[in-house]
This record gives sequence, structure tokens and C-alpha cells, in this order.
Amino acid sequence: MSRLLLRLVGRELWRGELRAVVLALALSVACVLSVALVADRLQQTLTQGGREFLAGDLQLRSAETVPDTWLAAARQQGLAWSQTLVFNSMLFHEDALQLASIKAVGPGYPFYGQLQLEPPATVAAGRIWLSPELMQRLQVAVGQTVELGELELQVAGRVLQTPDEGFSPVLLAPRALIDLADAERSGLLLPGSRLSYRYQFQGPAAALAAWQAEVKPQLKPGQQLVGPGQGEGMMSQSLARSERFFRLAALIGLLLGCMAISLAMGRFAQRQQDMMALLKVLGARRRTLWGLMSGLLLAVALVGGLLGGVAGMLLQQGFILLLGDLLPKTLPSPGPWPFVLGGLLAVLATVLLSLWPFLQLLKVPPLRVLRQGLKPGLPDWLGLPVLLLGALLLCWLVTGDGPLTLALLAGLLLVGLVLTLLVRLLLWLLPRGRPGSGLALAVRQLRRQGWRSALQAQVLALPLMLLGLLLGVRQALLSDLWTQLPADAPNRFVLNIAPQDKAPLDRLLAAHGIAAPTYYPVLRGRLTAINDEPVTQQEGELGREGIHRELTVTWLAQLPAHNRLLAGAWWQAGQGQQVSVESDVATRLGIGLGDWLSFDLAGQAVRARVSSLRQVNWQDLQPNFFMIFSPDLFAEQPSSAMASLRLSPDSALERELVRQFPALTLINVDELMAKLQAMSERIGKALGLMAALITLAGLLVLLVQVQAELARRRPSLVLMRTLGASAGQLKGALRWELLTLGALAGLAAALGAEVALRLSHQLWSLLPWRSLPALWLGLPVMGALLVWLTTSLMVAQQLRQALGARLRAF
Repeated sequence: MSRLLLRLVGRELWRGELRAVVLALALSVACVLSVALVADRLQQTLTQGGREFLAGDLQLRSAETVPDTWLAAARQQGLAWSQTLVFNSMLFHEDALQLASIKAVGPGYPFYGQLQLEPPATVAAGRIWLSPELMQRLQVAVGQTVELGELELQVAGRVLQTPDEGFSPVLLAPRALIDLADAERSGLLLPGSRLSYRYQFQGPAAALAAWQAEVKPQLKPGQQLVGPGQGEGMMSQSLARSERFFRLAALIGLLLGCMAISLAMGRFAQRQQDMMALLKVLGARRRTLWGLMSGLLLAVALVGGLLGGVAGMLLQQGFILLLGDLLPKTLPSPGPWPFVLGGLLAVLATVLLSLWPFLQLLKVPPLRVLRQGLKPGLPDWLGLPVLLLGALLLCWLVTGDGPLTLALLAGLLLVGLVLTLLVRLLLWLLPRGRPGSGLALAVRQLRRQGWRSALQAQVLALPLMLLGLLLGVRQALLSDLWTQLPADAPNRFVLNIAPQDKAPLDRLLAAHGIAAPTYYPVLRGRLTAINDEPVTQQEGELGREGIHRELTVTWLAQLPAHNRLLAGAWWQAGQGQQVSVESDVATRLGIGLGDWLSFDLAGQAVRARVSSLRQVNWQDLQPNFFMIFSPDLFAEQPSSAMASLRLSPDSALERELVRQFPALTLINVDELMAKLQAMSERIGKALGLMAALITLAGLLVLLVQVQAELARRRPSLVLMRTLGASAGQLKGALRWELLTLGALAGLAAALGAEVALRLSHQLWSLLPWRSLPALWLGLPVMGALLVWLTTSLMVAQQLRQALGARLRAF
């Protein structure tokens, strides 16, 4: 029996149905393992540093300085503390200027981790350390000076890494490091500036707990205490969203792989029924037969798991290479869990999806040796619950979330049903073709098969639709954004405009032929309550949903010309304590006219009644705001202002602006858009790689289905040859049938992708919808070619077998 097992494994894995099982299993494991490896390494990056990642035992984050009483209480508890401040500002060296992310650090920083400066030094006042990228852009060398606001600082070296810097794929500007005292003397810390204060604390656990218990009830909205292992909140959320997208793609690949495994295992069990009956006649015991089948399954799981593991490792490297600088510079080695997950997946997929076909095989009666028509006592339909439960268990193993798994499976089943109905409809819309031609025979056969043909095409349509969605989203994010921007759209945002700088700034712009911009006074703060009901400040909190981040708000007497009122009325002179809300935010938060909103703005509690709802076109690159207040609420509030300008590339005016007004911060919109474009292209390539793998899984399912269908139709092919049909006619009919099947799958995928893109476009974009003709042509052609290329050899082999069977009949 051992020799029989070895011969059976060698034969079936080399050229039998189990070859398809092994390939499908390898694809499933590769899809899941590659995503799990990248996610595991990213998660380790966020959590493994612990105290080093926070530069302390505990970190307090705030948009403003915290009360001195909190810091005094920390000292009384025996805690040491340090302070850092992060903000964006312009750096100037000779004629070069560059927006930089400035990190100002105080004494004692960092308590843990390593501050990598080159050459090694201690941060001191009057000096600045620049990232290598920033030094290159400014063309500055060590020992030279750069201007920051009202200061001239000497470049002391390069800053290579700070312990708590984290990483961001959309980092607005390269980094610079200065002393905290220089930040306070620079004149850049104006009201309304985007500032991020962080306080690091070090001390015994008991003292930390006591101080935390004292301070936590006093925290304002937006202030947060972060301990080791909690990671970078915003970064963790961004990574989690991206990971869900990749996990969805991996889940589709897993389901397609499971479908291929189930079909191929069923086909294998049917072909081995005669062998099983013969073994029973020769006296094989039930335990022996179970051992034979178990050994076969073990071999399949081992070979498929190993191939999938190697492919998953290679795919992981491909994802990291394609994503490039969107990921941290160094990633830790993967932990054991992704490999355990891949191994469990290989074993469970093989066992669960093979259980029912093998039970049927073991129930084959010995009498089948004499009567070929006898079948096992277990009907096929009883295996459907086992198959569904197995697929559900495997998907839950991948996602780790039961409700999410059910929602994803329900969504995929709904999409599959819609695609099946689309293919079924398209089948009846096909032209009949010339009577007797290969196309006419193919159309007749496809219509005769009905739902079977629709299901076969749907298997390929699902990955093609995913590919179409990726292409459509990439087109919408990149090409549409660039082509539909107004020709005179601003390309610079000017921040930190002090009140006394407005008049001289207007004169400077007028001297260069530029009209004076509209100035918007700004403050930063948070929405705290709606109709006196507190709202959540972070994602995942229980309670009424809030905005979950700081807002930049303004106050104006007149409605901005680029905004449009949808409901309510703008305030008139003498009316006060009112606010106008952007319509999409109002819809999401359930805000209506007459509601009262409460805010914490720069430490000031503000309450205002909603008097109007506005439509905002975010793509016009004008200063736009979620909230605009009536001026009476901030009559005496000190603030800075912002504006937008359109400057020519390499404009000397830009350098002159920063020279004359060193507190200004200029954000280059063109450069930011280029970064977003590069990021979208990288993500699109990585998702394209996953889509290609999923398409391969879909083709494998289709290949197994077509193989089973051709085997089922072999008697009819023999009959047609016997009745005089030529090999060319049969080959032409099968060729047209497969090409039509692939084209219908591509057409259904194009229609599904177009509808999905249209619906999603209405939700996240205000740009006019533009259809994608490339999908309607490319996906049907791709589907037809993929089906024909992957099944042409199998069709030729089946025709040769049909001819051989006809000759043997005579």
C-alpha cells in the first residue's frame, strides 16, 4: 500500500487532477501569506520599539502647551519630562528655499531610543540639523547658515533618525531638528498655526500611574496619553485601512483557490472510483483505505504549502519593492505567525475541501467493478454545507473577524450573483451566427448549457472586474485630477500671515502684477458636542460620531464666492453666534439647520447655531473650510491668516516673499500633487500585482471547470465525429465557445466595474463622471485571450481523444 501511495502521488501530482489542486492551494497560500508577511512586519515596526518609539515611558500629545500645573505634578511624583514641538515652516539658504518639517526638542530628549546625528553632537541653541534630502534641496553644507523665521541658524550636521519620528507615506516636507528655545524665538508660533506638542515622561510605573490618574480627567478634546505598544495612532489607522484593502484582494484569491481545489478534488474522486472499488474487491480494509487517502492529502498539503510559501515570500518582496518609500526604511524580520497561518491554511484547505469527495470515494461499492453505473451512497448535494462551512472557516482564519468575514462573503456572493445574471443576459443577446459555422455551434452550446456557462464566465469575471476597478480608480485619482483642474487654479497656499503683514504683502503682490488675495483668519480646534451631546474624538470610541481630528476654522462676514448655499441663509449684520457647515460633513454627522454645535478653539469654548449648509468644491484648490463662523464670536481673538496664490514655476517672487516675511509658510501644491501621484502609482502597481495573482487563480478555476466540462462532453464529441463532423468544425466550435465565454466574462466585468466606479465616484468625488472606454474594449479582449491561451492545449488533447475513441469503436 505504501508503494501504491507513492505511485499514486507521483502520477497525480505530475499529470493528474491533483496537479490543479496543488497549484490552487499554492496560489491561495501565496495570496494570504504575502499580505500577512507585509502586515506583520509593519505592525512590528509600530509596536516592537515600545518605550523607544515614544522616547519615554509615557507620552502626552496636544495641539497646544499643557498647563504648568500638570508638569509640576509630574515632578512631585518623581517623574522626569521633556518636550518636543513639530511644525512646518520655510527654510532659506541664499536663493534656495524649501518647506521643512521642523522638530524642536527640549532638554532630556530622548529618554529612550537613539537620536542619530551626523556627526554625533548634542542639540544646542543656534544650530540646526537637516535631513540629507533637505541639505540637497537647499544646496547647503555643514557650517553654513540657513534662515528660519527671524533666526539665522548654523547647519551642524545631518539628522538621520529620531526615536519617535515614525513614518508617513505623504510626508509634507523633509525634516529638520532644532533646539526648543530657538522655536520660541523664531516668531513662527502664531495663533492658528498647525503645532504638535509632545511631552515625554520617565519614571517608576507607580508614579506614572498616579500622575496619569490625576491628569487624565483634565484632558481636553484632542489631547491624548499614549503608552508603549499603542503605536502611532494616525499611522496605525492608515496602515489598517490599506491592510484591509489588500486583505480583501487576498480573500478573493483564497476563495477562488478554494473553488478550484473543490472542483479538482471532486473530479479526482470521480476518476478514482474504479480503483477504490477494485481495492475493496482485493481485500483492502477500511483502515488501509483511510491511510491511503490521508497520505495522499498530506502529500498535497505539503507540496502545495511549500510552493505557496516560496511564492508568498517572493510576492512579499515584490510588494515591498513596488511600495518603496511608502514603507519604513527598515522593516524587521517577519514573526512566526504568518508562516503558521500559511501552514494552517494549507492543511485546513486540503482537509476541509477534500472531506466530502473523499468520503464519497470511500463509500464506493465493490460491485462497481462489474457495474460501472453504480455510485456512492452519499449524494453530491449533502457536501454543499460542508463546503460552505469550510470556506467560512478559512476566511475567518485569514481576517480574524467573524462579522467582517460574513460581510465580505455576503458582498462577494452578491457581486458573483450579479455577474452571473449579467453573463446570462449577454448570452441571450449574442447573435446566432451563420448556420453550421463554428460560431453558431458555440452560441447554441453556450445557450444550451445556460446557467452552467454563466457560472463558468462569472469565475473569470470577478478577478477581471477587480482589475478594472483598480485601473478605474487609478485613472480617477491621477489623470482626471490633473486634467480637470482649472487653468488658473492656485498652486501655493500661504500660511502664518500675521495681521500686520497683510498690507505690505498686498503691495508686494501688486508690484508683480498679482491681485490681492482673499485673507481667511484661522484658528485650530475640535468639535466637542452636537446639541450638547458629546461627540467622539477618536475612531473606535463609543458615542455620537465626531470628526476625530483637529479642524482649521475661519470667520467671515460674506459667503465665499467659490461656495454655494444649499440650505438656510447667510447671516446678516447684527446676527451672531452662528456657524455654516459643509454639507457632506453635516450629512455624515447628522447635523441639521438650527442645531447647536460646541467647539474647543485654541482653548476657548465656543457655541454656535447652524444657520446654513454649504457645498464646497475641494478640487478648486481655494481655501475651504468645514466650519465658517459669524465674526462676532472672534472679534477680539488673536489669529493668523491664510490665502492662496498662483505663482509661476521657479518664481523669484516666492523667494522675495519669504525674504520679506520670514514667518510665512508656503506650501507648494504642485510638489504635493506630484507626491500623491507617485504614491498612487506605487499603490496601483502593488495592487496590480495582487490582481494578476487573483486573475491567475480565476483562470485556474476556469481551467478545472472547462476540463470537467470537456470530459462530460466527450461522448457528444465522439458522436459528432461519427456522424461526419470534421475535426476542424469541432475545433472551431470549441474555439469560438471558449473565446465567447472569455469575452462575455470581460464584458460583464467591464459593466460591473463601470457601475461600481460610478457609484463610488458619487460618494468620494465632486468631479464630473467620465466613462472609461478602455475597460469596455480591454477587459473583453483580455478575457477572451486568457481563456483561449490557457485552454487551447486541453481542447486539442480532448479532440484527439475523441478521434481515438471513434476509431476504437470500429
